Parts: sequence; structure tokens; C-alpha cells
Amino acid sequence: NPLQVIAALANSTALVVFIKGKCDLCRQCSDILKSVIGDRYQECKEVVLSNLGLGSAGEAALVALSGLNALPIVFLNGKCIGDDNNIRQLYRNGELKNILRKASLVPIEVGERIPSEQIQITEWSVEKKSWLTVTMDSAVFFGAKKVVLFGVPGAFTPTCSDHHLPAFVSAWPSLLGAGVDLVACIAAQDVFVLRAWSERHQAQGKVVMVGDANGRLLRAMGLLVDASSSGMVRVRRR
Repeated sequence: NPLQVIAALANSTALVVFIKGKCDLCRQCSDILKSVIGDRYQECKEVVLSNLGLGSAGEAALVALSGLNALPIVFLNGKCIGDDNNIRQLYRNGELKNILRKASLVPIEVGERIPSEQIQITEWSVEKKSWLTVTMDSAVFFGAKKVVLFGVPGAFTPTCSDHHLPAFVSAWPSLLGAGVDLVACIAAQDVFVLRAWSERHQAQGKVVMVGDANGRLLRAMGLLVDASSSGMVRVRRR
């Protein structure tokens, strides 16, 4: 069934571009996507429609699935986001980067502001000698602060426990001395797990723990890894 074949390909990875074998518009569209995505474009897929051996039935299936008639046609997470004209327009008005970021293809960059999402924050109060945990807007919490925010796939995982968190705990004094206002760790876990992990590594009072259990902020920052096949989401190390 040609429609099933095309649909399966469109859903086979985060970004799929259906193209002709030799087509200037297709190449230019791919170049625009590459310029925004960078090295991670190698994780995307370009499908030469004529190489599928489906003939006119394949073309008809792609039209039926996308509602468009001319290649290139771009799918993001299985949904058509347009042809060459649409991609160019999204690129010109600055929307393409945000759309691709929400699909975790374009991670947040140094110097950019943290997006607005509800998160749980737990940090050690030296004054009260206890943990303070709040749920609030990430944009409000981070505000205009100069922040070092690092993401880990999971608390208590070997590499994160042996290297990542201890490294930031050790570097904490020098980071503050360099003008950093806040050092924070984010993971797609609840704050109670992160709190226990912090205590294990004497990070309390140094590294603020940010729980993003549903991955909304991580997705908005382009850092979410879909591990739903294993029943979870994870943060891309950054």
C-alpha cells in the first residue's frame, strides 16, 4: 500500500524531507534546514521519491498525506509543515528555528533566555538549614540572571553521578567568581529524586535542582530526548 509506505517514512524520524533526485529547489530547501539544524541534520532523513519504486501511486500517496503537489515536502514528527515556499517563509520570519527547537532538533544556545514553562525547583536554604521547594515559571525564576544550566539524563545514573554533577560542584566557586549568579541542574525527574541525589554529592547550597518531570521546559529548549519506547523522556546532555 503506497500510502502506508509514505506514512511510515514520514514518521520514521523527527524530520523527513521528500525530494526529487536532481532538483535545485530541493537542494536549497535542504540547505536552509541544514543551516538551522547544523550537525544534527545527519539524524534527519531525505527520501528520493522516485527511488521508492512506487511510481505515480507514490506521488498520489504523498499528495494525499501532505495536501501538497510539488517537491520538496517536509514532515516534522509525522506532520507536514510545508513545501519549499513554506520553509522559506518560516525561515525569513524567524519561526523555523522555534518550530525545529520544539522537536528537539535545535538546542538552546549560550546567551539565550530560558523559555517560560512551569517547573519545580528545590534548593537548600543555608539560613533555614532545610530544603525549599516551589513550583513556578521558569522565565520568572531565571529572569535576567547569568545562569549555568546543565542537563543530565537522570539522577543516580553512573556517568552523571561519577562525572557531571561532581564537576559542577567542584567548579561552583570559580563559576561564581566569574560572575555567574546561579548554577542549576535540570532533569526530567521529580524534585524529590533530585534532592536525594544532591545530598549524595554534597551539592546542596551550590547547585539548584530543577525538576521538569513532563519535559515541557526541556522540549521548549530543544533538549528533550524521546525515550518513550522505554517508558520515559530524557534530557539531552548539554
